[in-house]
Amino acid sequence: MAATHELVLEVFQALTSNTQIVKESIQKGALIYLLQLFCNSQNPTVREETASLLAKMITDKLVGPKVRIVLSKFLPLIFMDAMRDNSEASVHMFENNQENPELIWNDEAREKVSGVVSKMNKE
Repeated sequence: MAATHELVLEVFQALTSNTQIVKESIQKGALIYLLQLFCNSQNPTVREETASLLAKMITDKLVGPKVRIVLSKFLPLIFMDAMRDNSEASVHMFENNQENPELIWNDEAREKVSGVVSKMNKE
């Protein structure tokens, strides 16, 4: 399964250079699928590649702001900054409890987000 996810991410990484494809993929639910991989995949490489792909989508000049808004409904904004700066660090940040003025993130919040994303992905 991880090999399939890696292949999908590799293909999608190439497709994100076309803004129109990114727009259409957002409308078709690609962000939920990518969030599912980031939040619930058991493979750390898949999660890091997903974070890198999401960061690439966020930095797109035309659709990046919309991607950021959609992702902010699930994850605190600081996660998107971490994805942009270092995808591996964003995965570690998601996995660990954070209690500082910028971010309160614990097991309960992580489980809630992961559950909601998983449910939406199935729908």
